[in-house]
Amino acid sequence: MKLGLAKRIAAVIFGCVFFLLSLLLVLPRVIDLDEYRQPLVKQLQAVTGGEVSLEGIRWGMTRGLWVELKTLSITNASIAPMDFTASHVYVKIAVLALIKGKLEIKSISIDEPRLSYRLQEEVPSEAGVTEPEALESSGLPLGLAVGELSIRGGYLSVQDSLTIPGETQHIQLENVDLTIENLAPGKEITYALSLTAQTEQASTPAKLSVKGSFEGLGP
Repeated sequence: MKLGLAKRIAAVIFGCVFFLLSLLLVLPRVIDLDEYRQPLVKQLQAVTGGEVSLEGIRWGMTRGLWVELKTLSITNASIAPMDFTASHVYVKIAVLALIKGKLEIKSISIDEPRLSYRLQEEVPSEAGVTEPEALESSGLPLGLAVGELSIRGGYLSVQDSLTIPGETQHIQLENVDLTIENLAPGKEITYALSLTAQTEQASTPAKLSVKGSFEGLGP
């Protein structure tokens, strides 16, 4: 009797586990996040004040809940003089916290981002709204915590028109790898950065690798 009961209990547990695994595989095919692509694009346009394009959104529940943004591009942003593109942006979300109604981001991974920044004199906003006020009014969660932020294979191009009046210097940072942990207000934030820098004045590129920690981001 005891052996038969144990077999039945094992069969029930196996059936539940099989059902949950099947659900994890089927749900991403049933619920298509791509229908939220345009609302997300409009939200990013409102925050950055630029032109935003996004090729697609995918999600899944293998090894936790994840969301992928494919080919994200931001150009002519008014919040900062920059253009940004990334081939993939992966976001991993804590499932248990989400069940409790809280958004806890475990990690954000950005693959091959390219950022072009123009270092120039600031032009006052026509609306007369400061950047923090604009971010707050847009609904951006400034107090959101991120467990880990990682950038792989990044490229940064800087056009510097401020350092030497009347001249524009070009600085290129290649092979940028950056990892930041505990990105949250009131936390000790650790980081590791490596890159290759090239300027017009230098004949050979310079390699840089640093690690450290700091506290900040407000209370």
